[in-house]
Amino acid sequence: MYPTTIVSGSGEPRWKTDVFGWAWGQPAVTETRVYAGTASQKDYLAGHKGMVVGMDRSTGRPVWYYVAEPAAKGAYGFPGSPAVGEGRRRGAVRSCQKE
Repeated sequence: MYPTTIVSGSGEPRWKTDVFGWAWGQPAVTETRVYAGTASQKDYLAGHKGMVVGMDRSTGRPVWYYVAEPAAKGAYGFPGSPAVGEGRRRGAVRSCQKE
């Protein structure tokens, strides 16, 4: 998946970044960062990872990430939308498995 930022007015992409996973949720945006949660599937051939990634808002370059431990089977990661507040980052749902 490729989170993309669009230049207002022209509609042209400013940047596009591969986050190595399925980015289903809405990103969290601050003045300097864009945070996205991704999910993956154990042994998925495309090399995806379930993680939370922070990207530079101006360039899209990843500057921070946390990769979840893969689940024993099935999907795992952070499929929900991350949240930010007062210098803290939050990702929700580490495993997509039903018990």
